[in-house]
Amino acid sequence: MLYVKHKSKYDPRWIALYRETYLSERLMTRGLCDLLYANLFNQELYYSSFFSITIAFERICKLVLNSDRYTARGTFLSDRQLRDEGHDLKKLYNKVVEISRENRIPVIEIGKKNEKILEFLTDFAKSGRYYNFVTLGGGKSTDPIVGWRKIVGKTTNDAYCVDRKKCDEMLYDERTLCDMHFFDEEGKNVESDSDCEESLKETQQIQINGLRLVLPLIINIVTCLDSYSEKSINAESDAENADKCNNMEAILKRIESQQKFMLPNYAEFYQKIRRMYEYCG
Repeated sequence: MLYVKHKSKYDPRWIALYRETYLSERLMTRGLCDLLYANLFNQELYYSSFFSITIAFERICKLVLNSDRYTARGTFLSDRQLRDEGHDLKKLYNKVVEISRENRIPVIEIGKKNEKILEFLTDFAKSGRYYNFVTLGGGKSTDPIVGWRKIVGKTTNDAYCVDRKKCDEMLYDERTLCDMHFFDEEGKNVESDSDCEESLKETQQIQINGLRLVLPLIINIVTCLDSYSEKSINAESDAENADKCNNMEAILKRIESQQKFMLPNYAEFYQKIRRMYEYCG
């Protein structure tokens, strides 16, 4: 094996962007898979799913804002500016959609149920994630699992039923029940085979419907991020700014120093999520 020594080093900014993009991809993929596995036997997966999806959603949006800032000004958002964006997923999503529309990037139109899902994720990111501890302390709050199932609902239309194998076998396996004294997602007792089977079938429909509602939101922010693949600072934009501030020489020097740095090829990421959308869409 022949090794080649390189004189140049990776730009720390590129490493940070690469790691952040990979992290958000892994978190989102894991969250969607956990959502498919979640049922009365794996209720903890509801929470791990909501955690992963909300964290990834926020980070993808902030990657878009950072990439947009860099191509326009040649600098990234400061730590303070990122913190000021907060955890309001609805606000972040609307900013990303606004950027997409300004740049004529295709945006999937969302309906009222999609908006409710976005509000649900926003509430979970802000406070819903503490539900179990709030309950222990005697406080009142909406159970995220119950809230999710209420928004998504179920359908009896066969056209919406998806083959489990085509979902990469991400749902439950066949299992032998030994103790039927259990509780479902709403805290109700499950004490018979029929109760169990009904709950599992209902949950399967709900989770697939949930994917159909959340994936368009995710695809919109991912598509916007894709548009910044391998882009660098916008020289024309800086030339206009230089003309306004009469500091062309300083601006040109900054452009020259920044041109070697390009954003990652974001289009290489989130492939599993795209395929899931193509199938579930």
